[in-house]
Amino acid sequence: MVIPTYRRPELLARCLDALRGQTLDAASFEVCVVDDASGDDTPRVLETAARAMPNLRWASQPENRGPAAARNRAVSLGTGTLLVFIDDDVIASPTLLADHLALHRAADDPIAVVGHLTWEPGLPVTRFMHWLDESRLQFSFETMPEGEQEDVVNSFYTCNLSLPRAAFEAVGGFDERFPFPACEDSDLGLRITATGVKLYYWPQVVAWHSRPVTLPEFRDRMVRAARSWQLLAELHPDRVPVIKPARVPRRIQRWVYRNTAATLAAVVPDSHNARFSRVYYRTELARALDRGASAGPIDRAA
Repeated sequence: MVIPTYRRPELLARCLDALRGQTLDAASFEVCVVDDASGDDTPRVLETAARAMPNLRWASQPENRGPAAARNRAVSLGTGTLLVFIDDDVIASPTLLADHLALHRAADDPIAVVGHLTWEPGLPVTRFMHWLDESRLQFSFETMPEGEQEDVVNSFYTCNLSLPRAAFEAVGGFDERFPFPACEDSDLGLRITATGVKLYYWPQVVAWHSRPVTLPEFRDRMVRAARSWQLLAELHPDRVPVIKPARVPRRIQRWVYRNTAATLAAVVPDSHNARFSRVYYRTELARALDRGASAGPIDRAA
């Protein structure tokens, strides 16, 4: 089990608690966590968890380098032949590891398995969170067919993913030039499936997203995601199109975005009209994507 973490000590504690409740014997798997230089209570949470989890291996990065580098280091802490990736804000269902393991054992050839992620039961799901599920901007689970996946870019999600260590190591792991939590998993998926490993989606392998997502937070994420996407397009020009910044002059863009968003913001909070909400969300996130696409490429030499 591989988990990168950054400044989410409370969520990480819940994530680790869920792994203590797996139906799979704890002696048969390792939990490998890397703290990406959080500078908060994360090491204390890990020290406390380690006293109750003999199978927990953890380390802290000397500086923040992003989830790609953190996952690579976490993989190096363990010895298992099957890697299962989740995030620090994910709650594993009790059978998660057993389900992943069973699917790999039943396969004739090496495969990668992506399981389902949905909101944790009891978590208030806002209108924006409902829309986010439908938009495919965060995940494509709503439209992904069960079984083999052809669109690896939009289905290789490390929030609930398993693959053989040998396949991971054969392609050199995650590309650490991706500094943000965006597209580093798609890049790995494209490289691994290019070796002949097939990706399958099995919705019965369930995990839960344990925190709400807000529009301002996701808007900031989209700026970084657009920059990561541009790097992904540079590395895989035959599979990934470049995002082109809007050709409308920037001053006009700002006026349109500002006035459209302001008008809709005044209507949406008191309105039950889903159409207004969708336009408002798309307007805000389109602006964020354009900002990211216009920011210039990520330094590939970093």
